[in-house]
Amino acid sequence: MREVFSSINTSEVNLRRTLLEGADIPTFVRNEDLSSLASLLIGAFHPALCVVNDEQYEKAMALLRTIPPQPPAEEEWQCPACKVWVSREFTACWNCETSRVEPPSEGWQCQKCNESVPNTFDVCWNCETPRPEDPQPSL
Repeated sequence: MREVFSSINTSEVNLRRTLLEGADIPTFVRNEDLSSLASLLIGAFHPALCVVNDEQYEKAMALLRTIPPQPPAEEEWQCPACKVWVSREFTACWNCETSRVEPPSEGWQCQKCNESVPNTFDVCWNCETPRPEDPQPSL
């Protein structure tokens, strides 16, 4: 048995499970019974899709690569430090404990990553690009 995908989102796991089983690749979802607690658990306990036969791992991974990445739900935010997506109800990243940075209502627009940056910052909080001499106002 070999893991091919893991996510806090059980529908993402089940989408991939359906794809693999439709291609006659037997699967198993580890931690499936813990899915109701997934938002409280760290990644090691999230539902994980596994192929039963290790020799089908490469075929499974090739099929999974055909699924385009899903945009995050609006109720999620991306950690500026480790880039994982975190549920909106958390004020700190579950992976690295970095505090959530709320988008400022007034500030300047970073020319490199297009993030809105508070006027009190001299560098972009996301990519550390220095504030330009004549910054564009954030939207």
